[in-house]
Amino acid sequence: YFIADDAVHGEELWKSDGTKAGTVLVKDIRLGESGSSLSNLTNVNGILYFEAYDGVHGYELWKSDGTEAGTVLVKDIHLGESGSSLSNLTNVNGILYFTAYDGIHGHELWKSDGTKAGTIMVKDIQLGESGSSLSNLTNVNGILYFTADDGVYGQELWKSDGTKVGTMMVKDIQLEEKGSYPYNLTNVNGILYFTAYDDVHGYELWKSNGTKAGTIMVKDIQLGEKGSYPYNLTNINGILYFIEHDNTHGYYQLWKSDGTETGTTLLVKNLNMSWDSSFININGTLFFTTYDNYSPNSKLWKSDGTSEGTISIYSGSNISIYGNLYGDIFFKDFDESENENILLKSDGTQVGTVEIGRY
Repeated sequence: YFIADDAVHGEELWKSDGTKAGTVLVKDIRLGESGSSLSNLTNVNGILYFEAYDGVHGYELWKSDGTEAGTVLVKDIHLGESGSSLSNLTNVNGILYFTAYDGIHGHELWKSDGTKAGTIMVKDIQLGESGSSLSNLTNVNGILYFTADDGVYGQELWKSDGTKVGTMMVKDIQLEEKGSYPYNLTNVNGILYFTAYDDVHGYELWKSNGTKAGTIMVKDIQLGEKGSYPYNLTNINGILYFIEHDNTHGYYQLWKSDGTETGTTLLVKNLNMSWDSSFININGTLFFTTYDNYSPNSKLWKSDGTSEGTISIYSGSNISIYGNLYGDIFFKDFDESENENILLKSDGTQVGTVEIGRY
């Protein structure tokens, strides 16, 4: 499924079986050239959920089984043309969770089983119209983790089993109303890893098993209040990889963690990574990009989790990773002399990295 504009119907929902004949418009949700401005396409047990605007109900929750008749509005959550501005669509064991605004409670946590009656608010976390500013919805073994502000403790880590009573704050990491502002929520073998702040350590790496006692800082990488700001948290075969910066090892360095303080270590020195370095897991191997101030400016690397097994496989000027197909990584580079983008693929070796085409 994908979103496309054919210059007749505007941006609408399309599907393809990989053939020209099998690539068709599913439904013209908003008649005319304006389009329904779909977003947040999410698969839940073979049914596609998304947000769309039909010109009558505003932006609301829709679903599709791939047929025109089976592409329908699930529920008009915020009655009228205003729309519920839903986001964060997340599949947890066949139930869709999302955030939405119904005009009464502000943006709060909702869930849906695909029916109008089964599309309900889970809990009004911050009472009133302000909403609890939910984000970072993450499924960890059937439990939904997210960040929210209940108006008392600030932005903290929460969890939900889909019931009102089972939706609760996990831990008040940063005491009082300041909030620890967790982000980068990442599931590693049933343990949630994330970045969070407290007044003593700054932003550092944390983990949680869903209990208050089991929600702890993994390691104080940058000693003191400054923090190491871990980001790009990525799970590869049960090992967490991330980028951080500290006064000892420098900015934008590659680290890994097994969840213990001693097992949280610098992987390779002086890689010259950047804040937007791409990470991708391909069959248990980490691929990533680096950037430095000398030509060639950009490099594509792979790592097996050891210093010796972290090697450069391609050098270019401005590499962007697209994704993988059948175990090959596809990426883009830029030829400055010809002013052309280059499409390449690689099997993870220098010899097996080849140009596909230019545009």
